[in-house]
Amino acid sequence: MDGNLMPSLKIRVITFILCLFLTHLSLASSLAGRVWLDANQNGIEDPNETGVGDIILTLFDINKIKLNQVVTLDTGEYEFINLPFSDYIICLRDGVSEVIDPITLYRIGEFDDVDNDAQPETGCTVFFRTNNDAVDIKNIDFGLTAIINVNQGLTPDLLVTRPSPVPGRTVVPKPALKPVVNPVQPTEQPQPKPVPKPVVKPVQPTVQSISRPSPVPTRTPRPKPAPVPVVKPTQPIEQPKPAPVPVGEPVQPTNNPRTRPSPVPRRTTLPVDKKPVEIPVVENQPPGISSPSVSRIISGLAPGKWAAVPGSQLDFLRACPSATDVDLQHAYLSAPNYEWNFYCAGVINAENGAAYDAKNNRMIVWGGGHSDYAGNEVYAFNLGGARPGWEHLNLPSPLPTNCDMQGGNYCSGISSVEYLLQSSAQPGNLAPASRHTLDTLQYLPDMGAQGSLFAFSGSVWQGGDVSSATWLFDTAQKRWKELSRWDGSLPDANPDVTARPTNILPGLDVFSVYDPVTGNIFAHGNRRLKQFNPKTNQWTLMTDNNNSSSTGVHSSAAYDYKNNRLVVIGGSSDYTVNPSYYQIISRGLSQQAIYHDLVTTGDNDIQFTDAPGIAYEPDADVFVAWNGGQSIYVLDMNVNPPNWDKVVLQGDNPGPAAKAGTFGRLRYVPDKKIMMLVNRIAVEADGFSLIKNPQQANVFFFKLPGRFYNNGVAPQTVVGTGEVIPETVKPQTTKHLYPVGNIADAIHELIAGDTLIIHEGNYRMDKRVQISAQGTAQAPIIIMGAEGEQKPVISTQPNIVENTFNIVGDAAYITIKGLEITNGNHEDAVKLSGGGHISHVTLEDLHLHDVSIGVRIATDADHITIRHNHIHDTGQQTVDEFGSVVGFSTGEGMYLGCHDGDCILSDSIIENNLIHDTSPQAEQGDGIELKTRSHDNIVRNNVVYNMGSKQFDGFGGILVWGWSDAADTGSWGNNIVEGNVVWGDQTYADVGIEAISRADVKNNIVFNVDTGLASNPQFNGGLYLNIPVKDVNIANNTVFNARIGVRLIWDQTDNAVFANNIVHASGITAESFSVSCRLFLQGTFIQNVTQGQFSCIKPIRGFVDNSNLSGLFLDPNNKNFWLKPSAFTLIGKGGAEYAPAKDFNGNVRGAAVDLGAYQTNGGASNPGWLIQPGQFKTQ
Repeated sequence: MDGNLMPSLKIRVITFILCLFLTHLSLASSLAGRVWLDANQNGIEDPNETGVGDIILTLFDINKIKLNQVVTLDTGEYEFINLPFSDYIICLRDGVSEVIDPITLYRIGEFDDVDNDAQPETGCTVFFRTNNDAVDIKNIDFGLTAIINVNQGLTPDLLVTRPSPVPGRTVVPKPALKPVVNPVQPTEQPQPKPVPKPVVKPVQPTVQSISRPSPVPTRTPRPKPAPVPVVKPTQPIEQPKPAPVPVGEPVQPTNNPRTRPSPVPRRTTLPVDKKPVEIPVVENQPPGISSPSVSRIISGLAPGKWAAVPGSQLDFLRACPSATDVDLQHAYLSAPNYEWNFYCAGVINAENGAAYDAKNNRMIVWGGGHSDYAGNEVYAFNLGGARPGWEHLNLPSPLPTNCDMQGGNYCSGISSVEYLLQSSAQPGNLAPASRHTLDTLQYLPDMGAQGSLFAFSGSVWQGGDVSSATWLFDTAQKRWKELSRWDGSLPDANPDVTARPTNILPGLDVFSVYDPVTGNIFAHGNRRLKQFNPKTNQWTLMTDNNNSSSTGVHSSAAYDYKNNRLVVIGGSSDYTVNPSYYQIISRGLSQQAIYHDLVTTGDNDIQFTDAPGIAYEPDADVFVAWNGGQSIYVLDMNVNPPNWDKVVLQGDNPGPAAKAGTFGRLRYVPDKKIMMLVNRIAVEADGFSLIKNPQQANVFFFKLPGRFYNNGVAPQTVVGTGEVIPETVKPQTTKHLYPVGNIADAIHELIAGDTLIIHEGNYRMDKRVQISAQGTAQAPIIIMGAEGEQKPVISTQPNIVENTFNIVGDAAYITIKGLEITNGNHEDAVKLSGGGHISHVTLEDLHLHDVSIGVRIATDADHITIRHNHIHDTGQQTVDEFGSVVGFSTGEGMYLGCHDGDCILSDSIIENNLIHDTSPQAEQGDGIELKTRSHDNIVRNNVVYNMGSKQFDGFGGILVWGWSDAADTGSWGNNIVEGNVVWGDQTYADVGIEAISRADVKNNIVFNVDTGLASNPQFNGGLYLNIPVKDVNIANNTVFNARIGVRLIWDQTDNAVFANNIVHASGITAESFSVSCRLFLQGTFIQNVTQGQFSCIKPIRGFVDNSNLSGLFLDPNNKNFWLKPSAFTLIGKGGAEYAPAKDFNGNVRGAAVDLGAYQTNGGASNPGWLIQPGQFKTQ
């Protein structure tokens, strides 16, 4: 902030760094490739296949904003040059026409120099990213299977010219493999008109007509048209192209993907005289910003996501003054030695704030001050209207004439300056000198025709003294006006422009907020909270906190006008940090406030950070704070004590916060229902070095996840008048993906209403596949395998230690179905995580195998459907990134929820899944485990066998934990386990079905296991892990051939029922019991039939022993447990009070209830599904 360089040394350093900076900006890349006719349609350019000329290619940015066009040479080659660092897409024709040349197979990534990189459905590539090192990409190729008329699909408002051929060059005729559609007869070509030299302001070029002549053996050379200038504000300097590098002998493609064959010689650059002509796109917009771009980003912003505006860096857009800007020449004429300090980095980086102008939909930024930046110009980022992006709202004031060393702190005889001339054109009208504005800027909509910017106090240029002045900037007149000062005094009639006013100073513990109800300002300084009425120009004291527990330096504030609460957080580590809030107890001239320390729970580290951003979100009635990265912090003041909730958003990453703080540059945009962030400038705080990732200096937006709103749904974002959503944003689209397409990128681009169809083949992931998008009930997001094809096989590379599919954040209304998913490093197949709240996700018809866990839910989630999935061979070995085995995983088929109760699954359905052969080396290997505190879930009709760890006892088919009294809200419902079949091989201590608490276990069949059914308390310590047996209903289950039929530790239970069950113990050991218990049983027992002994005192009633149970089943050795007609002791003997309405097959039970899972209703054989390994249950 305070430069101490010697004057001459500083000049040399600035000059050197500026040269480096300009050299950096001049680096540009190119994208090039070839269009060829793929005769054998294999997606690879073979040696005998020729290029196709006269094909139009269009360049788009990542948001499908059209940038440029070229026409291919006769050889099929093309090139887009002078491209700055960004992401680009190339399309045949204009990328939106329905007329697209038929594309060959999509083979991207197989043989980089000769494969087809265009997608057949769209005619477009995936995005390619240039870089800051001017490295060209020369192998973006298009393979055609036929050629359509060149004139179709041409964008009429873009100029297309065709380069003339080299004189005397023989053109190789193209093979007539497919007829040319609608050939056009040659017409007389218009001579190109000479193009005038470019001027400062863009000139719209003339559109030239195009025709395609018939092929002839040779062509008569015609004059080469004069190049049309590309008129862009920041056109990078074209770098010299390297000389062509010879390419080795052509080779045939091989099956080795690491081989990069080159079947035809490829130039690293095109000859100078044969450059494809670029078609300029002349727009009256700053580079990188367009009206559709900003509107599209805002309108497409999903809840729980960040989105950046590409190319919206303040300094990169040249919004800051430059010596070449014609409209700012007068400033330089008045002060030719003005120091612009690396594209005005100090406007943001030097402890400065901003205010949101809701009337004109723009963020207003003003700052500088001390020794950082002398310019006092005001900037605004417009969200819409005729000119979105950055603009100057006024011009910088000229510096005093005695500033002879480039501004800074080298103005002789001057310490701190309060006043500068408004402009050299109107002397005598004063403006405030630049200053650290901290969190003191507010927008006043009722002051002036277009509202005014309010500013007070701040550390002024150049000595850093604290100002006591109050200023208004009229945004319509673009004029400053000084108001009454902090101490209530009026401005001087004839102020000294070389010195600050000498009044009572507000100090550096300053902030301000705007009250939309009264139109007044609440401002803090020198441990006092004051109110400012801009209409009466009066300051009044609200509270005096002249003690050590007042607000610190570098605090940020926001005002909840609904509940009259002013919250203050943050502070510099050099001073005392005292998070606080003020309760405003009255409104009007007699307003008063009561100071409180802000004592909170949750993730409250944000309130102790240096100058975070904070804003009030009225729709959710919460405060939202940010201080770097993708995480935001949400403060709920309506609970006692107030609670912070840290939320990791998805999407673009704004990166670290500016080193000097965010202050008021995080704001709520009321008519868009989103948050807006102006984070930093792409120059570091020292003003001399670029930040590592300039994209993080863009303007960012984000929307709160839906769970923070009363109805669980975030409000809809509205696009205002004059902001047109381009046609490229469609509510519902179907996209297709083929091998070896980039599945991670394809999934990342999905928005509400999209369907991604993945075609058969193998997809190997080389990075994390993450789904965070939010669909809606009306427009869900669907990812599915192609119908009528084999399931596509999706896996990770062996050295990628990642789950195959990650559903994160606040993802919602997503369906994934019809895929085969495995994992090269045996991590989880599908995992829901990320610390948000995921809802309405369906996983259906998936084949998950050779993974750690099939489906894992490690975050709060509800309305999840897991249906008809085949899961097997879980619990595999895990390896590190070097391929070394590090052990075995827990190996569950499904691990749903958190063991310690920190995350909860509720209101979900797990049905008709086939789960088997969890690894014997796994630590646990449960088929389905529903963890602590999960509630109101249904687990039904699943087939689970050969499950459980052979290394550790007590794990098995289905385990439902329930919850303790400490977590019971009184409104949660039981989990239901119904109609499942579970079996093992009795070689280890597996458990069929275990329900600890709050569960209904009914109509299940369990056989060939160590323990059939189990219910016993868990006392593992911790608030949620001491779980008694409570509200458990076990009814109409069939257990056969178990060493222990049922383990019931029910000597201390609350509302436990065991009714209508058939329990057969194998009796193969002395420790075999039909019922294993401790001392005695407590609960309700009705009409159970058992074969085998009890390990405790048998209840007087509720159990009937039958030594011939195995003889009462139709064919138990073949898994048929239908009751024989002769089973009189079991048929019709159950109690109806606790019996489920339907049986294992889904048939209605009558008044005479059979024991066990089946209701025979007089039938001699099972009319429903027969239990078989490898088969899904069909009822």
